[in-house]
Amino acid sequence: MASPLRPHRFDPVAAVLGLLFLAAGVVVLTGGELIDEGRVLVPLGLIGLGAALLARVAGRGSAGQEGPGHEVGAEGGEDG
Repeated sequence: MASPLRPHRFDPVAAVLGLLFLAAGVVVLTGGELIDEGRVLVPLGLIGLGAALLARVAGRGSAGQEGPGHEVGAEGGEDG
């Protein structure tokens, strides 16, 4: 029986946000306060989010370029 899940591309933005929520949850579950112990999460999260966005943009620029004429609706004829 085949697996119903298909492989998909890695999403760096979703990974960073997931790690931030995981870290915030660990801080809260261990009895800490997000305002005190989680203070480092905001700058690290913003740096990680910026790096993830740069990785996404860099990955989009090199992958998926098929050349001219491959966009939707580019049949080269007129509808009529």
